[in-house]
Amino acid sequence: MRKKYSAKMIISILIMISVVLSTATFAYWASEVEGTDQTVQSSLNIGSAKAVETMISISPDTLSPYGYLVPTSQLENSIGLCTDTIDFTYLVTWIEQQDVTQINGENIIGAVAIDINYEIYAEDSLTPLDKELYTNIYDLITIIEYESNPSELLLNANNLEIFGFTASLNEPENKTEYEIITKSTILFYFEFTILSASGSTEPLTIYGDTFSEITPNIISDIQDNFEEYGSYGRTWGDYRYTDLGLETETWKTAILHIYYTPSGSSLSLSPEDGYEFTVYNTAGDEFSMKAAYNWNIIYSDLDGNWYFHTISAENEVDISTLVVEAI
Repeated sequence: MRKKYSAKMIISILIMISVVLSTATFAYWASEVEGTDQTVQSSLNIGSAKAVETMISISPDTLSPYGYLVPTSQLENSIGLCTDTIDFTYLVTWIEQQDVTQINGENIIGAVAIDINYEIYAEDSLTPLDKELYTNIYDLITIIEYESNPSELLLNANNLEIFGFTASLNEPENKTEYEIITKSTILFYFEFTILSASGSTEPLTIYGDTFSEITPNIISDIQDNFEEYGSYGRTWGDYRYTDLGLETETWKTAILHIYYTPSGSSLSLSPEDGYEFTVYNTAGDEFSMKAAYNWNIIYSDLDGNWYFHTISAENEVDISTLVVEAI
């Protein structure tokens, strides 16, 4: 499966509650709301902290008391196995995707925000009820977080954090509301976001942590070397790095899935094994390369342009369109 990276770290949990109708009557509460099994997306690849691929892993903590959800005021007047709340609890951890850490440092802490939303689907409907037209129906549902929910997650922590939520149902005020809610399906969305990360970190390179920081600085060093010595750096062995003042071992290793190789007047980029480059030219044509191709995207300081595979006019590309994807 192809995975793209973004700056925002998000994972969503989807939980469905079905509503069923019975025959008894009491005010406008004459049925039970039956909570069905939950569906949890438990391991989504998400965003990056310091451009390192991470994920939030979520698994159920305990089985929630699914049965018949009824309004608190009607608990004593309801038949069958009933409850006036349904609790959802999950074990959550924030981890790096790589087998070997790419974050230099310890105690990386991410501030967690949780956005809770839900949609109500009328009987056999494929689209949710309009929230503006059916405000009174949406107001029947209440879901709150546990006060004990953590506000932060520690990256790569050994322990799992518990997040909990409680759903409840208010009593319909009239027959119309009653008939809608008892024939509806409710879908809850719990969206976890790592808003920021802090800790004792060091940049991945002397230039910083991102492609937009690293690339222009290497190009600047290539140009500075030419201005100082009247010629570009050497193009063979370790000299291609040391002539620019770069540590050889650092730059012979992929940085965020990209190999950076300066060579005289050029800078070559190639993907790490398991990754692919996609880039476009000004006409919108797509070019792609896998690590197995042993190709490069090349910057030439002789004209200031970027090229795919070989330096030729037909292979000029727009470097701002470069995407690195796992394959």
